[in-house]
Amino acid sequence: MTNESPNEASQKTAKEKGTVAIETPSSDSTEAPPLPISEDELVKHVKDKDTARIISELLRGQRIASIYIDARSGGVFFGGEAHITGDVIGRRQVKQTLRETSEIYAETIAGRVLGEDLDKIRNVYIKPSLYDQAYHILTERQVLILWGQAHWGKWTTALHLLLSLQVEEILEMKPDVVLDDILSLEVAEKKGYFIDTLSPDSAQKLSPTLLNRFSEHFRKKVSYLIITVDSRVSLSKTALSNNLTIWNEVSEPIQLLQAHLSWYLTNIEELSQALELSKSNEVQQFLTAHLLPGEVDRLAELLARVVHNELKLAEALSRFESRALQQVEEWFENHIELEKRTFMIALAVLSGASYQSVVSADERLQSILKPPTDEQGSSEPQSVFSSRSQRVRESCAHFSQGYEETEFGRSPVEILELDNPTFQPAILRYVWNEYDRLRKPLVDWLRGLGIQSNFDIRVRAAAGVGELSKYNFGYIKEEILLPWANHQDKQTRAAAAFALGIPAWEGEFAPQVLGLLHHWSTLRNNWRLNWTAAAAYGGLVGLRFPDIALRNLHSIAQAEDLRLFSVLNRSVVSLIHAGQVEPNYYLKVLDALTSWTNPPVDRIVALMGLLIFLDLALEAKTEAIPDADKWPTLLWLSQENTTYQERIISLWRRALNTKPVRKPALETLRQILQVVDEDARLYFPAEQIISELVKQGTEREKDRLKYYLERWAADPKEKSMSAERLLSTVNAV
Repeated sequence: MTNESPNEASQKTAKEKGTVAIETPSSDSTEAPPLPISEDELVKHVKDKDTARIISELLRGQRIASIYIDARSGGVFFGGEAHITGDVIGRRQVKQTLRETSEIYAETIAGRVLGEDLDKIRNVYIKPSLYDQAYHILTERQVLILWGQAHWGKWTTALHLLLSLQVEEILEMKPDVVLDDILSLEVAEKKGYFIDTLSPDSAQKLSPTLLNRFSEHFRKKVSYLIITVDSRVSLSKTALSNNLTIWNEVSEPIQLLQAHLSWYLTNIEELSQALELSKSNEVQQFLTAHLLPGEVDRLAELLARVVHNELKLAEALSRFESRALQQVEEWFENHIELEKRTFMIALAVLSGASYQSVVSADERLQSILKPPTDEQGSSEPQSVFSSRSQRVRESCAHFSQGYEETEFGRSPVEILELDNPTFQPAILRYVWNEYDRLRKPLVDWLRGLGIQSNFDIRVRAAAGVGELSKYNFGYIKEEILLPWANHQDKQTRAAAAFALGIPAWEGEFAPQVLGLLHHWSTLRNNWRLNWTAAAAYGGLVGLRFPDIALRNLHSIAQAEDLRLFSVLNRSVVSLIHAGQVEPNYYLKVLDALTSWTNPPVDRIVALMGLLIFLDLALEAKTEAIPDADKWPTLLWLSQENTTYQERIISLWRRALNTKPVRKPALETLRQILQVVDEDARLYFPAEQIISELVKQGTEREKDRLKYYLERWAADPKEKSMSAERLLSTVNAV
């Protein structure tokens, strides 16, 4: 059963042909408020059986987005060809260490800095001469402003300064924080706080008086605050001089490269090979070109891949952004034919999709740029009989074999990919900046791709839209993002949510994305924008700002609109899945669900939180042991850490003691025991949970558990051996 409008299903056939009109109601258009929903309706609709597909699409989307993502903050989520335009990016495997303190922070806090990032900064940071000045201001004033150009190392410097002061934890504040809210923040002792790229509106309100108040506020707790501000924001250097360092210097590139190579290559022999490579003329040309810190990081990563025999040196250097841009410019100068250029643009957006998808998209783009006349067919003879292999070679691409997801499963197809993945953002950047008259037809073409039923086409188009939004966010928002976000088809709305995740990872654009999504979250006259915001918080935006995401998902839940519960459920499932990479996300989600269901709270929101918990209990899986069958995530967590166990037991008790949810809670518990029957390794954590439920529960709760365990153990059709064993545990407590 679907929660979407009935019109959505009727549009499927037309949508596959790319002929569906984009529905663009105004963001503030008034819709009828949702009808009051009963508790029974909620229980019936929230159950989602597509968890495996949701997670699969989440991971596929991350891989597609990685080429466009500035992954310097939280880069652990993006491997391979992650596009580094910032300072540093994590690359090592995160250890499964679990945090034992609550992750619920004040609304000004965006989250805790990942340990992976801090570990790397400790190892690779090289101090420029301005560092000592910044350190002196921070230690004297408790509050420091780093004002300078984007990607000159302000973020990394801020974190290294806080690390040097041996703070116990580093917390990131929202880039669009209201400055007065900082004064009301309950500052913890010996903590480091920072704001990466404070929004221009807030930055221009900085004053000596306000900074003095900040200093006193943080000094009381021996804590510190660092604010980075883009140099394009006008600040009074004289008035703010006591707290300001003008960051117009970068670290020495050769030393920085050596430090990064040591990070990527721990084997001494491999490191020696990389250092020798760095002395070659080709590499030295890059080092003398005034590289920014993130570019040095990228160079080190590419050299490490050469040492590992993953790439040849020439191929590796061609993936460097500046080299790729130069090659793209030369390609367009040498290929002036419309058909060749449109094919290259289609390939840049859809690289990694099926060959036929690229061809069809190319034909649509050509038809927009050069519609056929009445006397002329849709294709001229020379284009009909042009050589496919020659066209692919000229486009610097290659074929591979792969699969395409269809309505009835995976289908083998021929995949077309650019030889150099870095060409994707380079082509979009070059075309957007160089051919300004192409912008409107390009936007129209991309808008149409976003309504395609094919996941690979739709998500790749959305990723391209996200990349283009970095060049003119307002224009792309009005022309594509808002029409998609308001569309009556949920897949198109999901494309808008995905696209917004690309600029969310850029410090310059994060305030705009967060502000837009927060606005959509609070609307009570447009459920579709609520839906799109919820989907974004469960995607790339949520990975970057999980605390903000969970707070705003709660706000959306308070709309009590049945059409939103499914996407809310999926978003929470997606965020807990991120715990497999960064384990602290597990606690963030459990703390959020505990908060949603902690009495006294809104009854409908509490029920939704409990139903989401039950879905997680049964459907969320994790690889607890490498190369072995996956465990139910919550079972694994409950045995790994007492803090997690406390949250999980509390939520189980609330579910079993809440009448509308009791039946699905008992059914979920039974299904978990059926899983335990199939895998004896799971019995001990299941026994722990049952034991704690009995110990902490009342006599009535104990009797209820005993009754149902006896019933399941005696069921002639689906007898549970685990239930039979657990009865002795219940009786012994």
